[in-house]
Amino acid sequence: MRKAALGFLLLAVLFLVEPYIGKERIRLGLEQNRKVTMSNFILRFLGQFRYTIASYLWMDVEIYHHELGLTVVTSRIGTGNPKKIGEILGLCQLVTRLDPHFIPAYDVGAWRLISSLGKFKQGFQYLKKGISHNPDSARLYDTVGTMYFFDLHNCPKAIPYLNKAVQIAGTKLSLGQKYKFIQSDDLQILGHCYETVGSKKKAIQTWKKVLKILPGYGPALIRIQKLSREAQPR
Repeated sequence: MRKAALGFLLLAVLFLVEPYIGKERIRLGLEQNRKVTMSNFILRFLGQFRYTIASYLWMDVEIYHHELGLTVVTSRIGTGNPKKIGEILGLCQLVTRLDPHFIPAYDVGAWRLISSLGKFKQGFQYLKKGISHNPDSARLYDTVGTMYFFDLHNCPKAIPYLNKAVQIAGTKLSLGQKYKFIQSDDLQILGHCYETVGSKKKAIQTWKKVLKILPGYGPALIRIQKLSREAQPR
């Protein structure tokens, strides 16, 4: 955690020197008019260097995260060392404070809050904060939607986020395969969600969209056949 310690030390030093640059803030009318908080001023003072610090700290998050064996599959609420998980969360929050567009930090931080600590409210708040800074992030919408589906089994809440993730991913297919995966995965979850809420017509339409991405995909064909039979008048 040396990188994290250095990052925190640097920020501490900046806070210590803040009083010495207070006169400049007053001269610019920032203090009196409350246009810029102390932390915001320090971030401006850091300039582009803050993004370097964020990337530097993120290397520690990734190493620490995988050393602890923390993945979506292995995470269970109440397992893992809360102190170590707390350190990861602290780093994630520091990274996103330095760089509000650092999407992986919101994603990892939210997974730890929800999957490791069971702090659903805080996890969703953190993700939605990430979306407010990154409204075109398919990954963040995908994470919110899948968490509502898998962790809270709440399809009505999941549907709008999954639809948004599919929509955004569809505009970015030329940027890489990951967007195709987001589309296909979220459409499958949407298919199940529409079935759960009783919208069989939308479910069939959604499974057909899956087939356009994954031609001949068995589970989609099975769901379409089953739903079509159920929709036929008896």
